[in-house]
Amino acid sequence: MLKNLALWLIFAAFCFTNSKASSHEVNSEGMIELADRIYIESDQINFADKKIYIQIKDSIFETPAVHSDEKGYYIDQVAKSGNCAWYEWECREETCLTCNLRGTLKCGRCGRGISE
Repeated sequence: MLKNLALWLIFAAFCFTNSKASSHEVNSEGMIELADRIYIESDQINFADKKIYIQIKDSIFETPAVHSDEKGYYIDQVAKSGNCAWYEWECREETCLTCNLRGTLKCGRCGRGISE
């Protein structure tokens, strides 16, 4: 539990201080490159809708890949979600397309789940 909290705090600090994590620094695939690897446990990895989701504390981030090395599993990219900021996810319901804060599992407008 403390390890997950520490990871979340590191990730949040990174995102607020590193210009690469701004919503303006997104690569051509719509991924935000992380300056450091964020190590995760296997129970933080979820697969849904042919995508990979990583749960860090109360937030869920999409990533294109999970890597591993001698220290364990890690991610080095997170997905930008539609027209939303990096700290939000966009509801994919065609009539909704609302930005929701990461950590909320259902869309505040239409109730659709983050992985639906």
